Amino acid sequence: AIDFTDMVRAEPFTRLVHLLFVYPQQVALPKKLNLFVRTELRMDDLDIQRPSVEAIFPKERNGPMLRTASTQVVQGTRPALFHDEVKIQLPAAVAPSHHLLFTFFHIDLSLRSDRPKPVAVGYAVMPLAAALQAFKGEVNLPISKDLQPRYLQESTKSRLTYWEEGRPIFRVRTRLFSSLLPLSDRLRDFFHQFDRHMLEAPLPREDLLEAINALKTVDVVVLMQFLYPLLNMLLCMIGNGVETLQVAAFRAMINVVSRVQLELAPQSSAPMERSRFLVHFVDFIFDDLGRNQPPVYPGLSNVWRSLARSKSRGFRVGPVYAEALQMAWFVLELVVKSMDLELAQVPQGDEIARLRLEDEVFLCIRQLFECLLAEVHEKADSDPPLAKSLSSSISFFCYDLISVVDPPQVFELVGLFLSQFVGVCPPMQHMFKLHFLRIVCDHDLYIETPGRGPTEKNYLTTVLLKDLFVSLDHEDPSQRSLAARMLAFQVAKHEYDARYQQPELKLYIAQLYMPIVNMILDEVETFNTLGVIQRRQILVVMLTVVRNLDSDTLLKSWKQSDVRTRLFFTLLQQALVLFQHNPQLMAAGSKPRPPSGSKSGPSKAASPDALLAVEPPPIPMFSDRVSLATNDLLDEMARGDAKAMLEREQIIRKVTGGAVSGAKGSVSLRDVLARSRMSPKDAMALLRQNLPPSASTKLLLWESSVAAWCSLQVLEILEKFSDMAADGLVATDYACMDCLTGPLSVMLALPQPMSFWEPFVPAFAEMLRLHGKAMLDGPPSAAATAAAAAAAEAGGDDLFGSLLRQMAVRPEFIRKRALLCLLLLLRNALLHMRDVERLRVILTVALSEVLSHMRLLHSPSPSPGPTSRSSSVSSSAGGGVSGAAAGDLVESVEVEKLRLSLEELGTEDKWFQLLDECGLPSICLEIVVEDEGEEEEEEEEEEDEEEEWEEGGSVLVGRRRKRERDRWTWANVEETQDMLLTVVDAASQHEQLMEGLKTSNDKYAIVESYYILAQAYGHVPDLYIMWMLHLCDAHQEMNQWAEAAQCAVSVAGIVIRGLQIASQELVWDEEHLEVLWSICPLARHQWRARAFSSQSEFGASSLTVEGAVKHLQMASNFFYKAELFHFCAEMLALLLPLFRVRHDYKQLTKTHNKIASIYENVEQQETSPIPFKDACYYRVGFYGERFRYIDGREFIYREPRDVRLGDIMEKLKALYDARSPDEEPLQIIQDSRQVDPSALKPNLVYMQITAVEPVVGIGEDRWLGRPLEPPIAGTPTFSCFFFDTPFTPNGKQQGKMEDQWKRRTLLYTQSTLPSLISRQPVVRSEVREYSPIQCAVEIIESRSFALEAEMASQLGDSGAAGAAGGPAGKKDPAAVVAAAMAAGSGPLQLPRLQTLQRLLQGSVALQVNSGVLGVCMAFYQANPQGANPRAKEPEKLQPSELEMLTAAIVRFVVVCKRAVVVHGRAVTEVDRDFQEQLEQSLEDLEKEISAFIPGLRKRASAY
Repeated sequence: AIDFTDMVRAEPFTRLVHLLFVYPQQVALPKKLNLFVRTELRMDDLDIQRPSVEAIFPKERNGPMLRTASTQVVQGTRPALFHDEVKIQLPAAVAPSHHLLFTFFHIDLSLRSDRPKPVAVGYAVMPLAAALQAFKGEVNLPISKDLQPRYLQESTKSRLTYWEEGRPIFRVRTRLFSSLLPLSDRLRDFFHQFDRHMLEAPLPREDLLEAINALKTVDVVVLMQFLYPLLNMLLCMIGNGVETLQVAAFRAMINVVSRVQLELAPQSSAPMERSRFLVHFVDFIFDDLGRNQPPVYPGLSNVWRSLARSKSRGFRVGPVYAEALQMAWFVLELVVKSMDLELAQVPQGDEIARLRLEDEVFLCIRQLFECLLAEVHEKADSDPPLAKSLSSSISFFCYDLISVVDPPQVFELVGLFLSQFVGVCPPMQHMFKLHFLRIVCDHDLYIETPGRGPTEKNYLTTVLLKDLFVSLDHEDPSQRSLAARMLAFQVAKHEYDARYQQPELKLYIAQLYMPIVNMILDEVETFNTLGVIQRRQILVVMLTVVRNLDSDTLLKSWKQSDVRTRLFFTLLQQALVLFQHNPQLMAAGSKPRPPSGSKSGPSKAASPDALLAVEPPPIPMFSDRVSLATNDLLDEMARGDAKAMLEREQIIRKVTGGAVSGAKGSVSLRDVLARSRMSPKDAMALLRQNLPPSASTKLLLWESSVAAWCSLQVLEILEKFSDMAADGLVATDYACMDCLTGPLSVMLALPQPMSFWEPFVPAFAEMLRLHGKAMLDGPPSAAATAAAAAAAEAGGDDLFGSLLRQMAVRPEFIRKRALLCLLLLLRNALLHMRDVERLRVILTVALSEVLSHMRLLHSPSPSPGPTSRSSSVSSSAGGGVSGAAAGDLVESVEVEKLRLSLEELGTEDKWFQLLDECGLPSICLEIVVEDEGEEEEEEEEEEDEEEEWEEGGSVLVGRRRKRERDRWTWANVEETQDMLLTVVDAASQHEQLMEGLKTSNDKYAIVESYYILAQAYGHVPDLYIMWMLHLCDAHQEMNQWAEAAQCAVSVAGIVIRGLQIASQELVWDEEHLEVLWSICPLARHQWRARAFSSQSEFGASSLTVEGAVKHLQMASNFFYKAELFHFCAEMLALLLPLFRVRHDYKQLTKTHNKIASIYENVEQQETSPIPFKDACYYRVGFYGERFRYIDGREFIYREPRDVRLGDIMEKLKALYDARSPDEEPLQIIQDSRQVDPSALKPNLVYMQITAVEPVVGIGEDRWLGRPLEPPIAGTPTFSCFFFDTPFTPNGKQQGKMEDQWKRRTLLYTQSTLPSLISRQPVVRSEVREYSPIQCAVEIIESRSFALEAEMASQLGDSGAAGAAGGPAGKKDPAAVVAAAMAAGSGPLQLPRLQTLQRLLQGSVALQVNSGVLGVCMAFYQANPQGANPRAKEPEKLQPSELEMLTAAIVRFVVVCKRAVVVHGRAVTEVDRDFQEQLEQSLEDLEKEISAFIPGLRKRASAY
């Protein structure tokens, strides 16, 4: 049975229901009987014996219909009460003869029978019409004792006998449940009046109008139940009635549907949601009155226009107008449905038929549209929800009309809408416009719609693109985001539409959307202001459009303007960056570190270890913003994974603070994140982390596929452009084909998947074949600008750098292909670039950029496996490693891959092996081979070129012939390979040294790390200058001013050399460079012309005149602090030519004053009685495992002259004594003897520090067996040092002179000191033992040489040596003194007379146990017999040794005599007494010596 709740439920009847429920309740007979009641439905009363109708439902489920239904037996009660229900199916049409017959039976239960026979005791009749009118009331009926035919007639009723004299003693209750007969009287009256109106029965019009108006008071439940027939009746009167009747019916319809809508509103979360019953009526029930009446849409439009006209004229329209606005969507849906039903009657041909509205009807539609559009404008501020609903309604109205009405009429409505929202509107109204366009352009026939003009292809596409591009410049970010999303959605919908998969249709669609690409290129600033998400969406549109365009359209676009074409390829680069997959992959395992090379100079604000390049802000992944449905799917996947359940609950507990820990059932992670105060980005990150492994893998695969799709699309576009440019269809005057090199560089810089590399390598090789020369070497014409050359070099730098980075961080499969691309690019560069040195500069700069963003070292893994190449610093690399280096670090995996690739680069067999391993066709090798015929023609036209190299003052002129085919040789490749490997080694060594700084403050390691890099990047001026300046800063922190000045000199020299080659400010010539070379000879090889052979400024941007002036001034200041005033003056003197050329007299005056002040300091320094010493030198040896790579090595340290042995001991101990509490302290070895490492304790660390002296002097060192090379004039540089260790044969350290031996250790350094670094490793040492007589000879000769050198210096400075034939500095001191004495006997002016006096006093004074007299007493016999001296112990001395000693003593006496004579000519009367004392002491000394050496005076005269 149907539940009675259906009778009060507010839902329309959707099927025929016509039931009557009968409830017999009470029978009051005069006596007690055992009664039961039988109920039946009879069609008439003619024949009592005729069976009744089968219209009663059985009590059993699915049983057959019954003719009668009986109640239960009520035994012996008065009155008899019944509680039974009888359900009767009523006929659709109820006649007056239809009635219910109740028969009352008595059963005698006293009879002993199994089946007692019932006896009829009475009958009651209820006409069916009376039952239907009662609906659900009670009726009392009389009971007759008998029944006769025609018992319903009054004449028959009077003949019947009744119980209780005909009083109503039977009470029965009925309840009607019917979809045919409404419960409401007003509704029944309306149905009745409508039937009469349709039958054209004569009736007062007022009755129908009253019935229509009375519908407002009908209960909404009844209205809902009879909604569909009621609406059909009202629409029939609207479509086919006079205006008064139309208006009344329209008002009633609006009232009805408004009440129906409000009935649904409390149950809906969206207040403006459409009622499903009304939607069902429009879609399925409404059939425009079965096409038997005129269409409804003219009447609806006319009534709305009348209503709107009344409102505009100021008439009272009441609440019906507001309700009409609320239900405008319903009216518009009915209008379109009515048009569609009319269109269905039109015969359909091959083309789609459209309904052409009559002018009057279309005018009504237009006025209806204008009315609603005006309300949208008016309600946008006062009632935004209503305005939004109206805008959506008219949008879908236009959407529906596209399928029904003639397109020009629809376009008129669309244009009318857009004319109300011109340009950039307020956010709310602009959103209405965008939603209108989104809805209208989402039509299935959107592509097929024509244009409004003869030259217009598609009107909707034109207005869509125009307004979307205007929206991209809106101030509201939400509007910009909506516009970009709409554009991407439209193109994606066409791309995956099965109807448009043919190439010609794809081309047509691409041509429709091509204007948006041109708009973006014209207003690229607007595009750049968009967010990342919006730019991605627009770039997807651009890539899709360009991919489907034909070559003619692309060619036409690329021919318009060079600027537009460059902007187009710049957008392609943005697409590659924005769609990169996993941007953190390139930085995996990396850490922030100072770059190994950079084009930018050092920053003053940052320390040398600071990062020079600032990393760009991270780009959000394109999958961070996915749809809600995708997020819900990810959430369900996360919840469904049992393994991730615990982690998800922990995240929820962490987010909510345990608030949902006790909740039952599954908790949605998305709901928890939505309730939390997390940002969407953080919430998405947590959601991604909570995915099961399978879902996470699929998501990453999808991201990788999207990135690969973008890269392949860009590659396809580049191939098209390359082919067109090669055929001459596109102008090739782009600066070095930056349209190709830019996207290629970005493409290679990103972590591309494996599917990308398969088609990339052949395409890349083909581009090199077609445009290799332009891509790498720039335009061949002589008029090529510097910007073009710089662009070519920058493009080459990016390409090389990207390939090197791919080889370092990508898997083996990709590494091999990247290496193959590098080989192709290198071969192309060697074939086409006019300068091989420039290629090496480009490669070095690219490699330095790669190394600067890579972790070079790491701790070795404890797991077994192939060991990494250790990055220890060899002694030949220059300098040692910090003694506190952190562990045995090895090269990282990235560096190992890069090193392996570079080692394979120079292997000739590897070229063909890579082709086979990568599975590439052999044509990849052929496409890079140049046409030999063309090469020969070019070679015949070339002329011989002469090149000059200046090397150390000598000019070597060589003649050679440059042929491009000769540049591609494996020798050149191997040389390039060695250069790159050197850079990698230097970077690893630098990193190793910097790692040591984590545990100690070893400033010497800092210096050496910068020096290593400066030497490795010596052929790149910018990088060399940068690291030299870092080295200079490190020297300044250590107060090593001489070394800092050397760095500044080196930088100034390389800048001046570069300016000379560039022919800028030709104020410095080779003589000026010679001055710098003499001061810093180590930098001479860096200043060769080949380092600057690049014709552009790539890698040499720091070579400016201002830079040269700056560094010369820096060198002057540092030399001044180091008290090397001669060099300071020479630096300032180099500035004078520049100031003269510029006529900068103020600077000239200032510089001359500085030079004058400096020479005053020089005079004070030279006239000082204390000899000047610029530095002190110390030998330092390291022993112990804690020193690691410098264990057992020795270094020569150059320290300032005021640093004594104790000072350097304390400083080095503080540097290297960094130990843990359980380690032993650093031990200092006090003596200077040779250390035996095996004799030291293994768990201790030792340091040996010894003061050493540089090897200087002119002459022959007899004891070394080789001549000492004289140093370069004016350059105090040393590469050999010595220290002496005295000993005696009996084991004591000191003894008598005749027993005193000496062990001299000579140490040879890797480079000269002073140098660019303050310590040099000892590469070789020699140990020689001096006998006592050899020690004596050295003592005497050292005094003789000191006197001669001082006299020669002062005589040369005073000008007395001018007669000797030249400056004193370029001749032997003895010859200079002899020449000065032979020149005359006049007075002399010695600048440093006190120094000479001090030396003379220490030489000629009589001393007993020291000096010359002590030597004589130790080795000679006193008063020997004969004319020759004799040895004191002849068995210990050889005659040759005694003769050598005698010659040294004789020479000493001669030098002393000359010094006394020179002193006598220089003294004044004040020092005459001192002169006499010297002469007397010399005479006494000569007498004493003559006692041991007979004939001394004669020997001295002969000498």
